[in-house]
Amino acid sequence: MTIEKLVFENLRYKNFQTMEKKSTFDKQHVEFVFKQYGKLHAISFAYRELKPNEYLQLANGLKSLYKTFSEIASFRDSIKKVFSVCLENLEKEGNNKIVEKFKRYVENGPYILSDVTNYKGKYSAILHGDCWSNNMMFKYDETGALEDMRMIDFQLSYVGSPVTDLSYCLYSSGSKELFDQLDHFLSVYHRSLIEAVKQLGCYSENIFPLGRTEKGLEGVL
Repeated sequence: MTIEKLVFENLRYKNFQTMEKKSTFDKQHVEFVFKQYGKLHAISFAYRELKPNEYLQLANGLKSLYKTFSEIASFRDSIKKVFSVCLENLEKEGNNKIVEKFKRYVENGPYILSDVTNYKGKYSAILHGDCWSNNMMFKYDETGALEDMRMIDFQLSYVGSPVTDLSYCLYSSGSKELFDQLDHFLSVYHRSLIEAVKQLGCYSENIFPLGRTEKGLEGVL
């Protein structure tokens, strides 16, 4: 019998640190994180292009835990509570059109989440899956400028749309000021992804087009 062992590096010895849980990203952090997600997702696109059989074998071994979570009553109740709070705040804004559209999430939120994370189309990739700020470690130089980062906690990795990683990151750690710059951050991500796939031996600018819309997945980027 073969016994496998994993040896993990303690990144704190290299001055990496996590953010405070309630802290939000600034522009510098979002740009840096989106660049790293571009590099991460590029591995999937290049691997599938260059070694499709090996990629398929790897991807098929990943199962989304979000589908499993949606079958747990306590998880469904917690998601419903979050959506109920969101609905209450939307109602205070007085936009009935948005309120009516959002109501379906209150009852069906967990199942919608499962559907969103179940995309397996042409533009799917192996994702980080748990993309809030506390699952990232950052390293700063002597002036306080961000110079490096590492992603941690990959136990929720699954195959899905790269958009879900980016959305999870921005909505969990962003602010309105950052949302207003969404097009800029998507361009930063896309440039990073295309540069990375080229370095990995894929030379198509259209391997994951910016602004592509596919049936069943609106606005891939």
